[in-house]
Amino acid sequence: MSAVAAVSFSLVSCDNDKGVRPQAEEYVEVRFQAKNLEFSASPITKSAPGEGLYGVQIKNRGPLVFDSYACWVTDDLSSQTFKLVKGSKYDVSVVFVPDAKDIIENENGYYGAPFSSDGMYVLGGGLFKESPQLGHGIYYSSSVELVSATRGIGQRKGKPVNKLFSDVPLFSGGKYFTADEDVTIDVNLYSCMFGLAVTVENLKEGKVHVYHGSYTVNSYEAAVQNELNIFTLTSSQSSLDVELEMPNIPFGLDDYGMKNNCWSPCWINIDYEYPDGTVVALYSKSNLEVYRMNKYSLTFDLDEMLNSVTGGLKANMMDEKWVNNTLDM
Repeated sequence: MSAVAAVSFSLVSCDNDKGVRPQAEEYVEVRFQAKNLEFSASPITKSAPGEGLYGVQIKNRGPLVFDSYACWVTDDLSSQTFKLVKGSKYDVSVVFVPDAKDIIENENGYYGAPFSSDGMYVLGGGLFKESPQLGHGIYYSSSVELVSATRGIGQRKGKPVNKLFSDVPLFSGGKYFTADEDVTIDVNLYSCMFGLAVTVENLKEGKVHVYHGSYTVNSYEAAVQNELNIFTLTSSQSSLDVELEMPNIPFGLDDYGMKNNCWSPCWINIDYEYPDGTVVALYSKSNLEVYRMNKYSLTFDLDEMLNSVTGGLKANMMDEKWVNNTLDM
């Protein structure tokens, strides 16, 4: 899969409210050629995606600050070129979702995560940033960003936003460069998914719930109240094998980073629900580091787990003496 930009765009946004870039004496014209690396390595196989949506974020690369320079969402990278100040340094980040128009929540050309400004808020924009709109063109502005592209929260149609353990297929890539001359940039897009497989033996009744935990949401009841993505296993379906977005997406990493330093913290909780509705915790791992294109598997015997977590309780009365302390006036 490749796309080469061919049509030149003016420096300023189509919408005056989006801001105008300061004039410079000389610019270079840049075109895109985005490629997908086809994966065949175990345990997850990813082939080149077909049609979908691209989110592009360009930032000035300074010594300490990375200011937004330009941002847009497009279904065809060949439809646009963009201009950069000659001699300046930039970070270019690209996120891609196959078939995004069919699977990502959208309204009036605004798309949910990972193409929104903030996955916690409305499609058109969050509290601090505006979202790019498909068909608008390039926003040369610091007020428009793909903030949600850094989180594992791809928003499927009809689903709540800002929920971990999303199964939206997502690819990402980036490049750091200096705008010395007119150039076509190659950006390799890598899968940002990891695999999770859970097999429960002797699940004869009740349910097993698998979900992403946190310090504020660390029980099945809290997960339901917060509308988290929960995978439920039963006697008829006692195994889980899914591909999920990394909780923190490596948006903007270059080839070296994607290949060698691409991991995310993950918190896996597994609870058991008895037929009467009582829920007990079976497993919780809060410090798991998940790497993209790696599958993490867990198999356990439910009878053994229940015996260990719901054993008998014995209370011992301890013979203790009071210690007297005098308070100062």
